[in-house]
Amino acid sequence: MFSGDDALAFPGWRFQFTSWLTYGESKYVQMLQRIETMTTMPDITTYQEHEKELAHRLYAVLTSYLKGRCGHMCKAASRTRDGFAVWWQLIREFEPSTHQRSLAFAQALSSYPAFPKRKSCLESILIYEETVQRFEESSGNRYPDSRLQPWCVAHHRG
Repeated sequence: MFSGDDALAFPGWRFQFTSWLTYGESKYVQMLQRIETMTTMPDITTYQEHEKELAHRLYAVLTSYLKGRCGHMCKAASRTRDGFAVWWQLIREFEPSTHQRSLAFAQALSSYPAFPKRKSCLESILIYEETVQRFEESSGNRYPDSRLQPWCVAHHRG
């Protein structure tokens, strides 16, 4: 399940969800890649018949795996039941363009340590290190060593 409350959890949720989804139906691999690169929201009226069927099935699955504000995205698309449009919105919100994305990662890193009680210390550190890596990948810049938490320097630059 994904609610959108922890935006940094989206990449992990997305990985698990798409792995599961594409295992069941390999046609989603190319469709999701195509949807994710679109600059405007997809329109179900332009889909071929088999694409409409895939969109409706994705919508049904997403309604089961999204809750909270992300669940509201599904409810807003209930008239068309276009899972690809919902997916496009999720990607735009939680994995925006490179510049916006790197700014979001930088902001998330500046608010650390955020160690929720439901996660172990090691898991929180690994999330932090993954966020540093995602910042560096999205920005093309190295995250300054002076900004790294002391417990992370040894692992990250290791």
